[in-house]
Amino acid sequence: MIPNTFREALRYRLSLPLYDNAVAGGTAVRCGCGLMFDMTTSPYHFLCCNRTANWYYTKRHNAVASVLCGFLKKVRPDAVLALEASVGEVDGVDRRGDVRMTLLRRGCCCV
Repeated sequence: MIPNTFREALRYRLSLPLYDNAVAGGTAVRCGCGLMFDMTTSPYHFLCCNRTANWYYTKRHNAVASVLCGFLKKVRPDAVLALEASVGEVDGVDRRGDVRMTLLRRGCCCV
């Protein structure tokens, strides 16, 4: 992990201010939601903003699914893997799984 990233993660975990005035410079930052705020007084806005937080959650979710898919491919190179593939209909709604792994053995298909 990059030292600055580790430092910020540690300060966040310990509920310490992420930035001091010397680091942030007291400059205002514009969020994707349009709000202007100072990183020294409101450093956690990006974590709770409805507009930007959902994007980060989706990005993290997709990264985890991609890593899982890569791991499964190493363990079972003969498997057919699909990200966000349909797994069928439940209560009239088409459901998608994060990772679908199909194993072909003797002509049968296991999902």
